[in-house]
Amino acid sequence: MKEISENWWDYISVLEQAEPEDTIKELVKQEFKTFLSYLDELYYVEANFIFLNLVNDISQANIAQEIMAGGISQMGVSKRVRRGLQSIKLFMERPEKDINKLRKDLEKIFPENLIEVVQLFYIHKTYAIVSELTGLSLSNIRVQILQALKLLEKKTSKTDLELKYLNYLNKLVKTYNVGDTFFKGKLNIKSG
Repeated sequence: MKEISENWWDYISVLEQAEPEDTIKELVKQEFKTFLSYLDELYYVEANFIFLNLVNDISQANIAQEIMAGGISQMGVSKRVRRGLQSIKLFMERPEKDINKLRKDLEKIFPENLIEVVQLFYIHKTYAIVSELTGLSLSNIRVQILQALKLLEKKTSKTDLELKYLNYLNKLVKTYNVGDTFFKGKLNIKSG
């Protein structure tokens, strides 16, 4: 699969709100086939808003009023689109995309009791989903992820592999939280 060039993504990620919205839309459309693999990893609300707004040219106001039946404001749609684009940039920074290789890397870095939770958090990006998958409480998941980060931070001489995972997991913890799996808006879907 062709990767989205770093220069292309760097350009999108630094575009200010003052930039013409058409510029972002054209860049996303230009690389849509590659972009789609990252879009699939987003929380469905953000993915749908990006797809509707940036790919299908549906205005954020129209998404808010017609598709979401007023369950979210235009600013709410805008926030989700921006956050989704930021998330995609984060996904591109992952140290490893292959799940089997990820597991082997984590086995080199973490004690056995942390590997499963770290791997699930790395893949699913939220405490809530990891909690559901493991049957552990949200607070227990959070404690284990923070414990894994502290373990890496305390190492005086870190390998390149450890540094990559430390940096990525730190960004992931700051970016994602429990709220990613909750959305109160309703779709305005009418059955015919």
